[in-house]
Amino acid sequence: MYVLSIFGEQIGCVLAALIFVPVFYQLRLTSSFEYLELRFKSRLVRLMGNFLLLINNVIYMGIALYAPATALQYVSNGAIPVEASIAVSGVICTFYTAWGGLKAVIWTDVFQSVVMTAGILAIIIRGLIDLGGIGNVWQISYKYGRIEFDNFSLDPRVRHTVWGLVVGNGIAYSSTFGVFQASVQRYCSVKTMRQAQLSVVLVSLGAIFFVVSSCLAGLIIFAYYANVACDPSAAGWIEDSNQIVPFYVMENLRIPVVPGLFIASLFAGALSSVSSSLSALAATTWEDFFKPYCCLNATEARATWINRLFIVFYGVSAVFMGLISTRFGGTVLQASLAFTGSFGAPLLGLFSMGVLFPFVNKYGALVGSVCGLIISGWLSIGSYLNGKQLVGLPTNISNCDVGTPGTTLLPTTVGTTQAPVVEPLDDWYSLSYVWFPIIGSAATTAGGFIVSLFTRGYREEVDEAFINPYFVRFYKFLSRSCNINLMRAAPRNAVQPVDDAEAIEVSELSKQSNSPSRQGDDEPKPVDQSEDEVQPREATDEPKPIDQSEDEVQPREATDEPKPIDQSEDEVQPREATDEPKPIDQSEDEVQPGEVTDEPKREGQSGEEDRPVADKKTD
Repeated sequence: MYVLSIFGEQIGCVLAALIFVPVFYQLRLTSSFEYLELRFKSRLVRLMGNFLLLINNVIYMGIALYAPATALQYVSNGAIPVEASIAVSGVICTFYTAWGGLKAVIWTDVFQSVVMTAGILAIIIRGLIDLGGIGNVWQISYKYGRIEFDNFSLDPRVRHTVWGLVVGNGIAYSSTFGVFQASVQRYCSVKTMRQAQLSVVLVSLGAIFFVVSSCLAGLIIFAYYANVACDPSAAGWIEDSNQIVPFYVMENLRIPVVPGLFIASLFAGALSSVSSSLSALAATTWEDFFKPYCCLNATEARATWINRLFIVFYGVSAVFMGLISTRFGGTVLQASLAFTGSFGAPLLGLFSMGVLFPFVNKYGALVGSVCGLIISGWLSIGSYLNGKQLVGLPTNISNCDVGTPGTTLLPTTVGTTQAPVVEPLDDWYSLSYVWFPIIGSAATTAGGFIVSLFTRGYREEVDEAFINPYFVRFYKFLSRSCNINLMRAAPRNAVQPVDDAEAIEVSELSKQSNSPSRQGDDEPKPVDQSEDEVQPREATDEPKPIDQSEDEVQPREATDEPKPIDQSEDEVQPREATDEPKPIDQSEDEVQPGEVTDEPKREGQSGEEDRPVADKKTD
């Protein structure tokens, strides 16, 4: 049933392409964690994101080193202990990553991918030949309950359901393809936004191939031992369920080179992942934790050596984590997904709060990240310590030379039936590992919301470039239609907030007249204005008034009556005289500007009162 997780991968790719790619691509940042510092205006939030990535990658590297070590232990008949294999492979990987650099990582990844693919295909081809085709494999697997695509249970304690594999893996992979540094660098290097989104979707095709091929290889191995009615794990022939694949290879692929090719494929996959993580962690630690504080003037040679020291440090950490992984129990795949999903969930929640919710501030981001880390870590570690993640399915050992004939359950090394619930926390520890990413992300987001609400994060303005464009439109729609202001976003590089600008404008207008022309702001020093002529309009439109009599005091009253009513068409000329300081060909019958402003229907003005205006026109 695990093959349904490929649909979750596709959902995760689509979510990453729609939510994170539009923001990171437009910003063109070299580091995904640089976004956190710009969005929340806090370097501490950026360091928190880096810290979450460090924890997630160190755990993943330890489990990756543990996986091939179990296979090598069985192939060597116990001559090479798991602990020694973890230490040796960790030292080798650390050495060629530190001294070979990124170029060595790329070339080894290419070679290791080819070897890994060849090993999986060898198992599939030989198994199909032995069992007579894919039809027989399907029938045997269905008979023993390995083919199950219709489990739509909503109980989160059920290990694998359609909802858990699709939704849970969708959330987990949206973090992998959307916010991890390697993914961000990849899709930000293309030319267009459409190509960036397409690259995220296409990169999942490789993951789909390996998931489908691995599931098919697992079904073939199970069908082979079910067909001969002897499960080696239930019979006690192997100590660890993770050794079932090398057991099959050594028993059925005794062709020269093939067993060695298979073991090489296991180590190739592990070392490829570990080397990439070592390089990324060293670069992140150097750029974000050390260089800004103590090594700004470091030479290139010195920076290279410091990065090598970081690689060695994280290599040792990976080996130490690999030794701890030997105590987890269960399958390597489940342990990897459970722990990386749990500790990667707070990182996804942190980026989601920044990209989707503009009202979350730096305090909410920090507290929410800590809450998510504590809750998801408690669930994953507690469930493994209490053995709640160790479950198994019925197998057949009737034809084995040892063991009790009949149908039984796998031994305690793989899983047992779940014990009755005794403690209240057992329900939490019984949750399926596929739900851990959702629980961790939800806890991070909820904590960020609550703290941001109490610290008034909704009053802070956020640059629209840091918010997903689809959500920007959604928040603006809510503001217009429902009068719900969930976003106080200013345009990029805005000088001042819009609300403050409007307040300033209203304040200035209250001190001036409500004239339609605001040219007075451009000429603050009018010339030859008498004390009575304090009207801003007259000073603006006629910068040099000449010979105005004392009777022309009406312009001051224009301020008190900014909106004259019932003016005739002939009375429009004073406004035109105001806007055009040098009117031409005004007749003597036209009413004076001052009188029109104060008393628009006044008549009977003498010719002497018109002379000052005529003199102005002549001048």
